[in-house]
Amino acid sequence: MTNKRNSKSSLNHKKKLETDIIKLTKSNTLLAQFCSCYITSLNTKSLYKHTSSTLFEFLKTQFNYLLTYFEKKEDYLLDIKKTSQRTITVSIICPDVQYLVFTLENLFKEFNLTITRMNHPLVSVYKNKKQEITFIDLPKKDSKLFSCCSI
Repeated sequence: MTNKRNSKSSLNHKKKLETDIIKLTKSNTLLAQFCSCYITSLNTKSLYKHTSSTLFEFLKTQFNYLLTYFEKKEDYLLDIKKTSQRTITVSIICPDVQYLVFTLENLFKEFNLTITRMNHPLVSVYKNKKQEITFIDLPKKDSKLFSCCSI
């Protein structure tokens, strides 16, 4: 009974976060699309410790990484931030490649590093003839996919 209640509570929390994020992004369509895709990829348990504002700040940061990746036209974007004495956050934006998560997990293991949380949403990004992003969507079969990995 308790598991059902916790599950329902987590699901309600996720729905509330989604609703709040939609309100916060209504003036920026691309950000709203990105946030929707990212939140969809997250499980309810991983969202439980977030408030609307902490999740929104995280999503804005990830979105800005995506924009920077496309502006710089590099093969990938890698950002490493020290968040505390013993914790770092690694963000990677790149075209989706097979075994990316597996490779990252093994690399961390090789250096005896512990992964406490990994988000790995995939998004489809559509651009116009001027190479400007016009639409961000959930992964589609025939679209170019991009990994927005945060560890």
